[in-house]
Parts: sequence; C-alpha cells; structure tokens
Amino acid sequence: MPLSVAKPLLSNTGREEVGSPGDGEPVYGESVGYLQRVDVEALQVIAEKHDLQIYVAVLPGEFIMPGQPVAHVGREGKSEKFDFDCISQAFLIGKERTFEEDPRFGLIVLSEIASRALSPGINDPGTAVEIIDTFVRIFAQWSETEEQNVATERDRVWVPEVSVDDMLDNAFSAISRDGAGTIEVMLRLQSALTSLSSLGDGEFREAASRHAQFALKHAELALKLPEEVERVRKKVQRIEVP
Repeated sequence: MPLSVAKPLLSNTGREEVGSPGDGEPVYGESVGYLQRVDVEALQVIAEKHDLQIYVAVLPGEFIMPGQPVAHVGREGKSEKFDFDCISQAFLIGKERTFEEDPRFGLIVLSEIASRALSPGINDPGTAVEIIDTFVRIFAQWSETEEQNVATERDRVWVPEVSVDDMLDNAFSAISRDGAGTIEVMLRLQSALTSLSSLGDGEFREAASRHAQFALKHAELALKLPEEVERVRKKVQRIEVP
C-alpha cells in the first residue's frame, strides 16, 4: 500500500516513500472496533524523542480485528526494549465510525440516503441526483487540496494514502445498482464520472472509467428501452479510457 508523510488530516504530501514498514516491529490496538482517530502529532513527538520511523497501517474507519497491527515501528537496529503502549494510545478505537477523520464514512452515509430515495416505496430520483452532484463538489475540492502538496513537519510518521478508487466505490457503487433502472439517475451519474475523470492525475481517470463501465452494466440489465441504454452508453464513451 502506498505511503505518504502524514499531514493533519492524513492526506498525501507528495513526498517519496522512505524506508519500508515491512521491516518494522508491529504495534497492536488496545481494543477491537472501528478506528476513529489517529493522533499524528503525538506519534511525531514520540518518533522524534526516540528516533523512530512510525508506519501507520490503518486509516480511520477500518475495523480493527484482534491481532491486527495498527502500525509498524522502525528503530534502525536498536536492540533495547521499547514500550509500545505510548504508540498504541495514539489510535482511538470505538464501537462506531465517526465523521471527524473518516471521510469515507461520510460518502457511505450520503450514498445510503440516495439508495433509500431510489427505493420503490419512496421513488425520489431527484434526491439521488442532488447527492451525485454533491459528490462531484466534494471530490473536486479534495483533488484541489491534494494538488497543493503542502509541506509538513511530520517527517517521521507515514500513513497509507486514501485510495481514489475506494472513495468512488463508497460514493457511487450503491447508486449504480439501485438507480440502474432510472434513466435520469444513470445519465447524471455518467456525467458526474466524466467530470471526475478530468481531475488530478490518471488515478481519477482510471477509477472513473471503471465505475462508468460498472454503472453501464447495471443499466443494460435494468433499463427496459434500448434507446435509453444507448443514451447511457454514449455518455460512457466520453470518458477517455486510461
């Protein structure tokens, strides 16, 4: 999994990876549940004090299982015993997911609202369309933030990069399935993915192309009129295949 130097919100700094977490000593969470927060500042202080490199292994929102490392620590050949409890305490684990440092949870909640709106008992495609538009704004703002590559003083703490493909999964997969039989939703979804394919580097384009094809397959099975399927197919063709 790609790593990046930590910023306050656990996002990428654009710096190259240094070292390898595979050679580090594992640190385990203090309980079982959802990772709610990683105190990056505390980890940086610990790493500076003890001359460590700390590789965070999980991101907020992940469910921490028994025996699952939350981090690996590089100690550069040091053989003396080290108490890892201070590192474990920087990982807040709880019974539920939270929004503060878990952006994917927010995407999932919005996607679930769209799916409920598309249910036969509610039949409100307008709400689903509004949520699709909201996702476009969210990803556009996030892409701009990532491109800034703000410098950071947290040079001893490394975190996994947030996957664009995973975030698009959280946002659009359920809508692709539950809105497949509604032409208005399918057309807006394809327009959204076309817009997102132009953001950032090739990662957005590749992820948007995959999700566009995924949504098209659902539409081909759910839409009753061949003319409607063809309209969706033409939208998909606007995305440049990576």
